[in-house]
Amino acid sequence: MEIALLSSSSLRLKGKQATFVVNPSEKTTSYTGALLLGNVAIEKLRIDPNATLIEGPGDYEIGGIKFSATRFDTELMYSIVIDDVSILLIESKTLTKAHQKMQDHDIVVVYLTTNEDPSVAANVANSVVLYFGTHAKEAITQFIKEGVQEMNKYVITKDKLPTEVVQTLLV
Repeated sequence: MEIALLSSSSLRLKGKQATFVVNPSEKTTSYTGALLLGNVAIEKLRIDPNATLIEGPGDYEIGGIKFSATRFDTELMYSIVIDDVSILLIESKTLTKAHQKMQDHDIVVVYLTTNEDPSVAANVANSVVLYFGTHAKEAITQFIKEGVQEMNKYVITKDKLPTEVVQTLLV
């Protein structure tokens, strides 16, 4: 399973059976499904006409991968299992408000659109926290300060997940 940064606001989640893009941008290639995270204007995105667009709450199965989209206030958060790795995909302001109501996931991916403290993500991640977004570097520098790796993609399998939480900034 691979999570790669495509732009400051766009990610690619790639498993053995399907590829999803979060907030598709002009750099995006082909994919199975598109997920919208944060206040994104659909008309500004470059969505593959062959992909399934998820823009509301519900349970979905695309390309053999099951996931659920849940609305908290006005934002969506996604719980996905790709190649037996559970992933929570969430915007930072939603995480700050809802973290006590969430179940643990192997990987928590936090979209930082504001400069708020993202460190609460480590409380719901069993193994890995990945940060990305327009304010990611600024928030990491201000609130977490040390122990955060930087990379442009994160590749992992279920059996290789770390036993202690690792924090990574996708740059």
